[in-house]
Amino acid sequence: MSISKPVVMQLNAHLSPSYRYGGWGKDSKPQPGHESMYFYLANTSATVHDFSLYSDYENLILRSPFTTYSLPSSAVATGNNYIVYNNKLFYQRKAPYMLGKWYLTNPSGVGSKIPGASTEFSYSYSDNQYLDFSADETGLWVIYASDNNGKMVLGKFKSDSSSSLERTWYTGILMEMAGNAFMACGVMYATRPVDPKTEEIFYAYDTKTGEEKHLSIPFQKFQETYTNLHYNPTDQKLYMYNNGYYVTYNVRFNKE
Repeated sequence: MSISKPVVMQLNAHLSPSYRYGGWGKDSKPQPGHESMYFYLANTSATVHDFSLYSDYENLILRSPFTTYSLPSSAVATGNNYIVYNNKLFYQRKAPYMLGKWYLTNPSGVGSKIPGASTEFSYSYSDNQYLDFSADETGLWVIYASDNNGKMVLGKFKSDSSSSLERTWYTGILMEMAGNAFMACGVMYATRPVDPKTEEIFYAYDTKTGEEKHLSIPFQKFQETYTNLHYNPTDQKLYMYNNGYYVTYNVRFNKE
């Protein structure tokens, strides 16, 4: 129904707004004992090599990680969408372009293709964001453009550990029309700019009914463009990575 004003936490762990490619947030399905854990990864270019984990909010603010991983050259990340789900990092591998999954408990990675995903169409804020991973109350998702016409496709993974899709839904909106998108309660919401200070959720696709809706839910931007936006079902917040800053929003739902 509405989104709060942005809560700007602080500048990133690199203390530099030039680290504008990347993401941050919490595990969307944390294992027992890791409910307070935060992650962060970023770089000055769209290729990201390292990411850090923080035990809680205080250590995130103190920039004191309990571990930092370096992705091997064969599995480096690219783009701007990163989430942690069930103690695994999901991201877009650079070369070859595919889903990347990094296990946090036993540091290792695997990659797999998403059938039919395009490498030509991306969000308007990102030149190379072809796979957008998202998690909500119903599970783990990937949002991408069809290699047939550039329209957004929603894919739901079979299980927490699977790299294959259980089902796909085809929307009527072009990926290039959206600044970003996220899943919440089985519904995809797409955003676009209104002006330099305002963004709006303008489109929704309900996977339960197949219904499309055009909306106008405005929210305030911290800065004009941003690279990462995702919803976390554990606290019902949006997490944004905006030119090096950690930003959150509270989300108000229609409980009916």
